[in-house]
Amino acid sequence: MPRAPLLALCAVATALNPLKVCHHKTCSKNGLAKRTLDIAHVLGGPEAAVPTAACQSGCNAGTVSVVGRRLYDVERASAATLAAILEIELGVVVSDAAVDACDRIAAADAAQRRGDKELARKTLRALLDDAAALAAAPRLEALAAVRLFDLLAGEAEQREALEPILIRSAEHDAAATWRLAASRGARGDCDGQREVLIALTKREPAAIDAARELIEGCDVTYT
Repeated sequence: MPRAPLLALCAVATALNPLKVCHHKTCSKNGLAKRTLDIAHVLGGPEAAVPTAACQSGCNAGTVSVVGRRLYDVERASAATLAAILEIELGVVVSDAAVDACDRIAAADAAQRRGDKELARKTLRALLDDAAALAAAPRLEALAAVRLFDLLAGEAEQREALEPILIRSAEHDAAATWRLAASRGARGDCDGQREVLIALTKREPAAIDAARELIEGCDVTYT
């Protein structure tokens, strides 16, 4: 069922009060904060760049997002909940189709946590083949491809098959860039790996030290 519009109920936050997700110790435990950020970026797209925040003294509440003085407990939050926060605080309208697509990402995550990697792979592959879902949430493709890449450890050919998606995603997704460099490095394409990592450091100067180590050693490690 369509969700009720929320913009009429709440004022949109100003640029001085951006949405942030705590990424300190407890909140980042088990990758919860990272998954929250991933889904928020997918739902909101470029208009909802969600930075991390320092400790908000809400450790008992779980992963916390903050806008100005307002705190939200978003630990294991559903995509619908995150969409509501984005709409309330940033004025980003999120479609039901985008929420549904992110629910499928969550289902893949849940399958992986249960140890059912095959179901997680199947779910992610189906999502990458679903043109309608990808159109509803353009950054979903990068998120699904990165997750699938990580689930394909030791399967070089299948990882290499993801490269066209990683190439498309590398322009706006650092995780996709690292996986692309890892894929090229794993098959001995050091020149290709260097090219990708140099492009990454131009976009994200903070990555330059880690990238330099990989370039010099043609290593396949990624972060």
